[in-house]
Amino acid sequence: MRTLNRLPAAHLRRLSDGMHADGGGLYLRVRDSQRAWLLRYQLKGKAREMGLGTLSDVNLATARELAAEARKLLALGQDPLEARRHALAASASIPTFKQAAEAFLVDREGSWRGARVRDKWANTLARYADPVIGGMPVSTIQVTDVLRVLRPIWKTTPETANRVRGRIENILDWATAQHMRSGPNPAVWRGTLSAILPATTCLKTTRHHPALPYAELAAFMEELRNRRGIAAQALEFAVLTAARTAEVLGATWNEIDWASKLWIIPATRMKAGKDHRVPLSDAATAVIEDMAKLRLAGSPLVFPG
Repeated sequence: MRTLNRLPAAHLRRLSDGMHADGGGLYLRVRDSQRAWLLRYQLKGKAREMGLGTLSDVNLATARELAAEARKLLALGQDPLEARRHALAASASIPTFKQAAEAFLVDREGSWRGARVRDKWANTLARYADPVIGGMPVSTIQVTDVLRVLRPIWKTTPETANRVRGRIENILDWATAQHMRSGPNPAVWRGTLSAILPATTCLKTTRHHPALPYAELAAFMEELRNRRGIAAQALEFAVLTAARTAEVLGATWNEIDWASKLWIIPATRMKAGKDHRVPLSDAATAVIEDMAKLRLAGSPLVFPG
């Protein structure tokens, strides 16, 4: 029986030039200070040799594992070299996570609630996922890889982290449907990540800005009207219409129905994906009329700049 594990790990870098056997066909070849692992074997009467990497990249324990996997294939009558070539060819046709994410965004075109939503998906993936798993074949991503993305942000920015997790889950589901990967989705929350990470609902530390006391509102609005600037008028309009900042800053002239005194925000700019009609009070209309006097030629925005 062939003796395995002959080489002492502590002395590998002291070995002189030559072929140094570890047993079972595994050798460390030393040549001109270069040290590389080789597996020698015979298949159908023919001697073959397969490289397993350099000593700087593959340690002794890993080299032994690779050699053991190759010997299992040989016991089944398969050629380890051919198996590796097939695996490399298959992985070459599998996109990276970044490539899969880009294809996913293209496939979902038309389903976004506006370009801003699509951009948010792309930006969060580029910022948090791509530096960690962007270059990995989408078929190889496991729970440990998803955790490397999420752990640095899970407790500090839990809401963002949960969005990133959901987006990774969506892309991996898409890849599975495209036959680019198989098995359970490693980014799914229930039953997988929920067993490892605390729920984000337990981590949220959001502190909302305190509301202005009602008794101080009149004085605030009077002071606001005395500040003649686009920012002040946009803020006044936001207060009068109870609209979100982004909705006000994105308001365009074609959204204003002068005859009906309505501001009609299109579905593409609304989180709910539906047109939103805002009745304009006399005070809100006055703000719009003031902005109309300052309207910049060619600018579609009510509050430019």
